[in-house]
Amino acid sequence: MIARSEGYQPHIDGLRALAVHGVRTLLIGSGPRNPLKEICDREWFNGQPTAPCERQVQRELANARDLNRTIAAGLSPQILWLDPLPILCAGGCTNGQVSSSLLRDRDHLTSAAVLRLEPTYRALIRQAPAARLRSGSVSFLPRFTPPIGALP
Repeated sequence: MIARSEGYQPHIDGLRALAVHGVRTLLIGSGPRNPLKEICDREWFNGQPTAPCERQVQRELANARDLNRTIAAGLSPQILWLDPLPILCAGGCTNGQVSSSLLRDRDHLTSAAVLRLEPTYRALIRQAPAARLRSGSVSFLPRFTPPIGALP
């Protein structure tokens, strides 16, 4: 996933240059983040006030939406795009959802969240048959198996 702080433009320019040569790419946009996750985890013994955590999560979601719109608008047709926010946060996300079921740390998705993205990911990959013929790595899509006890 792309984060705002990474300075994405050189990466997009590189992908455009590869697309000229017929290389197809699937780019996954920015997802939910919570830089305050360590203090915002909602556990029965954690008495932290939730309002600052909710505000932080909403700021991060707004930043991710803006970034995803900007990136998607500038992509060439050879670059397939997956925006995770409509899938993971369709009706909006709260601190509780982001901190406990979507993220395993500040900005990496849990196995359960990845599984929610998988059907869309696979559908997009199937849209690129030419890429699948040229690259064994694109056509090899093993079924992700979550750890025992992970949420479905």
